[in-house]
Amino acid sequence: MVLGNMIGGFITIIVGVNLIPTVADQVEAAKTGNVTGAAATLLDLTTL
Repeated sequence: MVLGNMIGGFITIIVGVNLIPTVADQVEAAKTGNVTGAAATLLDLTTL
C-alpha cells in the first residue's frame, strides 16, 4: 500500500517536472503574443 503511494507520487512528480517547461513556454508566448494568445493559454492551462 505504501509502496503504491510512493510510486504514484513519484510518477506525479515526473509528469509535473516534464510539464513545467511547457507551461513556461505557453506563458512566455502569451506575453509576447496578443490578448487572444493569452486567453488561449489560460484555456490550455485549465484543461491540463
